[in-house]
Parts: sequence; structure tokens; C-alpha cells
Amino acid sequence: KLNAVVQETLGANFDIAIARSRLLASEAFTRQAGGPRWSSVTTDLGVNNSSSLNPFTGELTDTTRYTGGLQASYELDIWGKWDAAQMAAERDEEAARATLQATEISLIAEVVSTYYALVVAQRRVALVSEQLEATTTFRDLVEARYSQGLTKAFDVYQLRQQEAQIRSTLESARLGQKNLSRRLALLQGKLPSSKADVTTGVPDILPALPASGVPAQVILNRPDILAATWRLAAGDARVAQALASRFPSLRL
Repeated sequence: KLNAVVQETLGANFDIAIARSRLLASEAFTRQAGGPRWSSVTTDLGVNNSSSLNPFTGELTDTTRYTGGLQASYELDIWGKWDAAQMAAERDEEAARATLQATEISLIAEVVSTYYALVVAQRRVALVSEQLEATTTFRDLVEARYSQGLTKAFDVYQLRQQEAQIRSTLESARLGQKNLSRRLALLQGKLPSSKADVTTGVPDILPALPASGVPAQVILNRPDILAATWRLAAGDARVAQALASRFPSLRL
């Protein structure tokens, strides 16, 4: 059930949609950055119609002229300007891909945390409800004994106070459950709802934790660290492109 909730969230969450759109934009910029490395071709086609009148004979002559032209140009990348631009775009694309992965990981962690918090909240509501039912029954019995003169009024007031406290705890528990349910719905890209379909059962045997390795490996595997590294590399490539732009270009 939790896997289904996570998959639904990954497909409908707005933060994931934004990160995926930015990745698509980065891929488009990468294709665009490779354009100057190819030759450009310009084609001109034209049609000109004219009429002339012979003043001696009075004849009207129509003339149609067709023109066409083809021009090709290519800039030699002597200083590596376009290579640096292509490299910067590719590294931006890798940074966007790592950012998407980091967003997915953070979202999955938040969904799982909210899901289990909701399971705990549901169990807490059920437990407090049982406690309230037992306290109410016991209070009825004590009031019946008090009406027969078999107990003190202090015992009745004490049980009423305890019942009121449990009711207040129950309302607080229900409010917490509703808030967690709304939070889970928002993470799934839905309208806030006070009801969420979760499984209250937890497996008795949980799988072993995955091997994380040494801390240096964990840092290198973090997608947010990778995204920052790719953005830094893209900045270096843009500096190289800016330096190359200061030199003259050669166009054929």
C-alpha cells in the first residue's frame, strides 16, 4: 500500500512536475547549444512581375523574372567557444537530472514519514476511543453506586474530570489525524482531505537496512551534491566560453 502511495505521489506531485519540466528545458538547451557548431544555410527565392508599354506601337509587354540564391556559412571554432557552450549546456542538463532525483528522494522520504505518522495517529485515535469508552462505562457504574449511597461524590467528580480530559485528548488526536491526512493529500497533488486510505498494520519483520558504506561514498552518491558539482562545472565552462569570445572569429 505504501509503495502505491509513493508511486501515485511521484506521478502527481507539483514539485516533481516542475523538476521534470526543468530537465526537459535543459535537454532542449543542450540541443540548441550544439546548433552553432553546424553550418548555416540561407536560401532566397523571389518572383518579380512587370509590365511595359511601347509608346510607338502601343503594345503592352509582361515580364516575369525569377531569382534564387543560396548562401552557406560556417564559423571555425578555433578557440573552443562553441565546445565550451556545448559542455556547459550538457553539465546543466546533468545538474537538472540530479536535482530531479534529489527532489524525488526528498519527496519519498516525506511521504513515508507522513504515512507512518498517519498510521500512528489512527492507532492513537482508536486507543483513546477505547479508553474513553471504558472510562464512560466505569463512570456510569460509579454514579449508580453514588445514587445508592455506596460511594462518595468525590469519586464521581474525579471520574467526570478524567472523562473530560480523555475527550479533549481524543479531539486533539483526531485533529492530528486530519492534519496528517491533508498533508499526505497535498503531497499527492490532491485537494486536502480529512480521509486517507492507509494500512494500519505494520510488518512484524522489517527488511535489513541498506549498506551505506563510508561517509565519503554517501556524500558522493547524494544527488543534491552531484547537482551542485555539475552546476559548478557548467560555470567553469561558461567562463571558458566568455574568454574565447574575446578573441576574433573566423567565418567561411
